Amino acid sequence: MRSLRRPIAALLLVWYLPACTSFQPTDVAPQRALNGTSRAIVTVATGGATETVYLDDPWATADSVGGTPCSVHTSSGWRCDPAGRWSAPAEAVVALQTKKTNPGGVIAVVAIGVGLAIVGLVAMSSSPYFNPD
Repeated sequence: MRSLRRPIAALLLVWYLPACTSFQPTDVAPQRALNGTSRAIVTVATGGATETVYLDDPWATADSVGGTPCSVHTSSGWRCDPAGRWSAPAEAVVALQTKKTNPGGVIAVVAIGVGLAIVGLVAMSSSPYFNPD
């Protein structure tokens, strides 16, 4: 069991990296905002009704916005219908949120990982059971 502690700790640190991303509102045009993003939350107003759609692989052209519609389940992530397609006129977009990385969060997670590795190496080298020969 002792030999599995380090790989499990490393796996847990890598698991926390996606927590450094979040959906943030954007003010730019959908054509620019959706360029290169993998997920988006789009709110559109058509015919007096407002609809919020979670999109996988979103795209935008000069006159429309679309992608693969998904439902969000917090415990298991997004569930998308690969056969489904959704689109709406670009002028109907009321709000747009795209997934962005928080650089400070990434730096913090990496710094914690490096710090824990250094502490582990120091503790291991001062152990009476550690013999590098």
